[in-house]
Amino acid sequence: MEHEQSSKEGKNNAFDSFFLYHSDHPGLVLVSKPLNGDNYSTWCRSMTISLNAKNKLGFINGTVQIPSAKSQQDDYASWKRCNDMILSWILNSISPELADSVIYSTTAQEVWEDLHDRFSQSNAPRIFQIERDIACTSQAQMTVAAYYTKLKGLWDELGSYSSTVCSCGADHKRRQLMQFLMGLNDSYKAIRGQILLLNPLPDVRQAYSSIIQEEKQHSLNDTQEAAETTAMTIQRDALTALAVRSGQGASSRSNSFNCKPLHCSYCDNDHHVRDTCWKLHGYPLGHPKHKASRFNRQGSRPPYNKSAYPSANYVKEGPTRQEMQSVMNGFSDLQFQQILSIMNNNGTEQSP
Repeated sequence: MEHEQSSKEGKNNAFDSFFLYHSDHPGLVLVSKPLNGDNYSTWCRSMTISLNAKNKLGFINGTVQIPSAKSQQDDYASWKRCNDMILSWILNSISPELADSVIYSTTAQEVWEDLHDRFSQSNAPRIFQIERDIACTSQAQMTVAAYYTKLKGLWDELGSYSSTVCSCGADHKRRQLMQFLMGLNDSYKAIRGQILLLNPLPDVRQAYSSIIQEEKQHSLNDTQEAAETTAMTIQRDALTALAVRSGQGASSRSNSFNCKPLHCSYCDNDHHVRDTCWKLHGYPLGHPKHKASRFNRQGSRPPYNKSAYPSANYVKEGPTRQEMQSVMNGFSDLQFQQILSIMNNNGTEQSP
C-alpha cells in the first residue's frame, strides 16, 4: 500500500520521469529540421536537448528501467504511456522514409540506437569533412552575420568531438580568427589589416563586432550613393524631357511659319481666295469702294446672283419686308407698303 501511494505521488511530481505535462501530446514536434540521413549530428544534439528538458532522456539512454508488467502494473502502464509518447515524438522528427523503417519498434531506446548505428559517423571522417568545409567557406554573397553563423556552427560541431579535437587555448582562438578573416570579401581589406596589426590579437567575437560596424558603414555609403545616382538620373530625365518638349514646340512653330498663305487667283493677292475676293464679288457696305464696285459689276457682267457665292461675302442692298416686320411691330400692311415705297424712291433718286 505504501509503495502504491509513493508511486502515485511520483507520477504527479514534475521531476519524475513518468510525469507528463498537459501540453505533451503525440503530435508534438521537438526539432525544426527533421532527420534526413545527412544531418544526424545536429538532429541528435537537438533531440537530446529537447528530451532532457522534458526529463525523458532516460528513456533513450537506458537509465529508466522497464517496470515489471506483473508486479508493477501501474508503473508499467505509466512507462508504456511515456515510451509511446517519446516514440511518436521521434517519428515526428524524422523523414517519412525513415519513419517507415522504425515504425514497428516497441521502445524508444531501440529506435534511438537503430538510428545511431545507421547514421552516426566515426570521428575521423566527420572531423575531416568539417575541417574541409571550414577551409572552403568564404563570405561571397552572404552577409557578415550569415558568414559568421555558418562558421560558428562548424566550429561548435568540431568542438563537440572533444576527445579528438582540442578546442581550448590561445592557438585554437587564433586559428578561428584567421579562418574568419581569410573568408571575408576584399571590401573589408582595410579593417582586416587593422585587426591583424593589433597586439595582442583580439578574440574572434571582437573581430566580428568590428567587421559588423564596417559593414554598416558600407551600407550607409551605398545607400547615399544610390540616392545621389537616382537624383542625377531623375534630373537628367527631366532635362531630356524638357529639351524634347522645347524641340517639339519649336518644330510646331516653324511648321506654322512655313505654312503657305492663302492666295487669290483673280486679284493675285494673298490672305484670301477667289471665292471670297471682294474685287470679284463686290466690296461690303461701308467700304470706300462699295458703290464703284457695284457700278463696275453692273456694266461688265450680269447682275449678282447671291446663290452662286458664299453668304459670308454677300452684302444685301436693303432689308426685306419680313425683316422689317420682325423689327417694326404694330404697323399694318398698308403702312409697310408705304414705307417700302418711300425707301425705294429714295434709292432710285440716289442712283445715277
